[in-house]
Amino acid sequence: MLTVILLDLQLTLFLLLLGVLGGVGSAYYLAWYRTYQRYAIDANAWQSLETLPFGVVILHTDGTMLFRNSAARQVFDTLATTISANPVEALQHLGIPLEAAMSRYGKMAQPLALRWWSYPLDGQHRLLALADDNESQRLLRQQQAFIGQLSHELRSPLTALIAHAEVLRQVPINDTVARSSVEMIQGESQRIARLVRDMLELYRLEISAELPLQPTDLVLLAEEAIATLILRAEELGLSLTFTTEARLPKVLAHADRLHQVFVNVLNNAINYSRPNDTIAVRLEAHPDGVRCVVADSGPGIAPSDLPHVTSPLYRGRTDIPGSGMGLALASEILRQHYATLMIESVSAGASTGTTCWWVLRAAESSRSGGAV
Repeated sequence: MLTVILLDLQLTLFLLLLGVLGGVGSAYYLAWYRTYQRYAIDANAWQSLETLPFGVVILHTDGTMLFRNSAARQVFDTLATTISANPVEALQHLGIPLEAAMSRYGKMAQPLALRWWSYPLDGQHRLLALADDNESQRLLRQQQAFIGQLSHELRSPLTALIAHAEVLRQVPINDTVARSSVEMIQGESQRIARLVRDMLELYRLEISAELPLQPTDLVLLAEEAIATLILRAEELGLSLTFTTEARLPKVLAHADRLHQVFVNVLNNAINYSRPNDTIAVRLEAHPDGVRCVVADSGPGIAPSDLPHVTSPLYRGRTDIPGSGMGLALASEILRQHYATLMIESVSAGASTGTTCWWVLRAAESSRSGGAV
């Protein structure tokens, strides 16, 4: 009888223990489910977070990650590979605390160039945004280099303007000296004006919406650009020729901007060519549309300069007049035509010269959905 009572007591205690454990488990599950439901959103919203170009993480103060989008997963995967840690340990390794009182923002250089921001959602959850800092650092260095180049380009003409203005203030002054100073002031003022104009034009192109592209007769457009420069080329002893294949398709283009591309590239060829050099403009059929070529027999571009010639204000030779903006503008205009300015050059040997080319999309293939 006693044995039966003990067995009943053990069974009762066992069932009571199961009940307690079940209650605790149910309470934990309910708390977890409520937390999940609190941040559960519809599939479209999740998809929107997945496609963001920066990392998004929803964290609990205990380190639990309720959500991280694809960009954040890439960051954590890289960190885990680099420092052999799980995502939470990776964050801690980077100095990002998981407590509710964590800092609002920060950045780090190692093991990744990363910038992060933390936003409280409530007392126990935070949203963490992660962004690759490499691009912002690259843009910052590019802006600093551009400002340095601009300062250098403006320093010389401004110095000349001040110097010749002082000359004109002298009394008495020789008429020949005065005339020379006035011409110098006029020339340097025009140089500054061109530089500022080209810079503003490049800036407008970079921030503007896409150019409206229309079916355009490329042969006519190239002929018009050549007509504006052929007399200058002949005056400098250069031979400027134009050839085109028959029955070329119309291309998608902004006529005025594309005219500017031809003029800028041709101007560059004229400026750097020598007397008796040749400049050939060719339009050729291409599987995607029309290939435009401007080739000269000039001295060519040095290999060290070639990668930089489309950078704003870059000039490999300072003995040639110019603002260093012509090819930069041409490159940006072509980018808005879904084309790339390609430049090949030979500066040593018996046969030197530079070839610039780009491919424009055919209007017909674009309307029919052809690939570009």
